[in-house]
Amino acid sequence: MRTLLVKYGRFVLAVLGVLAICVLVSQLGVRQVVATMAQAGMWLPLIFALDLGWMAMESAAVLLLYGEASKNVRLVDWWRALLVHFATFIVVPVGRASAEVARAGVLGGRVGRTRAAAGAAVMQSLTLTANALVSVVCLFALMGTTRHPSASALMSINILVTGTLGVGLYLVLRHVKLGGFLGRRFSKLSDFGPEIDGHVREGAGRHAGALAVCLFARGIQALQYAIILYAVSGDFSVAKGLVAEGIQLAARSIGDPIPNQVGVTEGAFALSAGAIGLGGLPEKAVAVALLGRLSNISVAGMSALALQVLRPRASATQI
Repeated sequence: MRTLLVKYGRFVLAVLGVLAICVLVSQLGVRQVVATMAQAGMWLPLIFALDLGWMAMESAAVLLLYGEASKNVRLVDWWRALLVHFATFIVVPVGRASAEVARAGVLGGRVGRTRAAAGAAVMQSLTLTANALVSVVCLFALMGTTRHPSASALMSINILVTGTLGVGLYLVLRHVKLGGFLGRRFSKLSDFGPEIDGHVREGAGRHAGALAVCLFARGIQALQYAIILYAVSGDFSVAKGLVAEGIQLAARSIGDPIPNQVGVTEGAFALSAGAIGLGGLPEKAVAVALLGRLSNISVAGMSALALQVLRPRASATQI
């Protein structure tokens, strides 16, 4: 029964999300929403590039965590890992965790399975922490503009949840020796677990640098949303771009169980339209979310196609 719920529950959530978008767009006016998205067409190449760019920066942070072992990662391996990570992140429910596992699977043959697993675990904590820290900046930007109550509540909740999870997970990885704990309870992890702990400790000096790269990546994403907002409204504002970034980060966290947070992001932008200067134009606020989604799905689709070209020709040696 539980397996059936997991298997079909995600599908049901995705369908409900699509239905929510349809209802929302119908209420706001299909023509208005479509027209708003159409006027942003010329900006789509830049929006797509920035979408791939912020994820590429996070992939650079992973290499930093690997230390000297990153020299074993060829450019083609890095690209494959980036594309697999992006496609998984966008399509699969609980995309961030699933994407880290997928990336570790690609790079594990080059840097070693345990090092890749340790990098995935640390990256999960660092990206959550970066989410919280950037959301604090976004909240300050909101306080300096509209102080919109709904957007403020969304960002505050996101800061609390992602900050607690990110810092908590990092402290567990650094001080509790989670791998060893699991290794004592599961025979299959008896060697694997302690090795992960060793890699986490060995790479501790590189964690701050990797976090800085993750923060820079979110800065690129904030620029992407500033461009999307400009494409939709004709108003370019760094502050409003940060507010839009804060809204979408909160929506992604809240809607994590739903593939690509379908419906949740649109609802969050409709609810917080006034925070990005579109209080009387909720259809434009929804168009911001839809353009972000269009970019996600398009780049993920192109990533999936590119992976067919970048198939590994030979298995890498385990390290």
